Amino acid sequence: MAHELSMINGSAQMAYVGKTPWHGLGQSLAADATIPEWLAASGMDTEFNSSASKPRRYHAMKRLFLASALLVTPIAAHATEWQTGNTLMRNCQSSQPAPYGVCLGYIEGIAGVLGLNPVNEFQACIPTGVEAGQLQEVVVRFIARDPTTRHMAATGIVAAAFAAAWPCPKSNT
Repeated sequence: MAHELSMINGSAQMAYVGKTPWHGLGQSLAADATIPEWLAASGMDTEFNSSASKPRRYHAMKRLFLASALLVTPIAAHATEWQTGNTLMRNCQSSQPAPYGVCLGYIEGIAGVLGLNPVNEFQACIPTGVEAGQLQEVVVRFIARDPTTRHMAATGIVAAAFAAAWPCPKSNT
């Protein structure tokens, strides 16, 4: 299984536009497909669950990474810098599927990592049932509240947004 795609009921959990990928797997979508169509076709239309078992989170994160990589590849060829709060804000507010998908993939990836480890010294305890759109709204509102940090790396901004929205209980150690 060199393609490293998650397979559920014989179906690869990915979607694409245009030429069929080298492995011949996944669901073909029209270039004007909506975000819900992309999420359903790639198997990402489930809710985020931070309390799921590690194997399930691992496979979900792998799907998100692969989906994000597929969406970012054409964009990344022209990128000259890492994702900042400014670029993340533009992607998250875009009406176009590709930039919006990059936003969701980026944010969900960080949410998944925060379920396992701190990111930039931030920790968050995202409750079960939080969906991708809710994660996106939390980040956009956080960035909008403090425009002086938009030029900074998006990783820290997203982690700070989640830590502020869903702080972890303090331990007694």
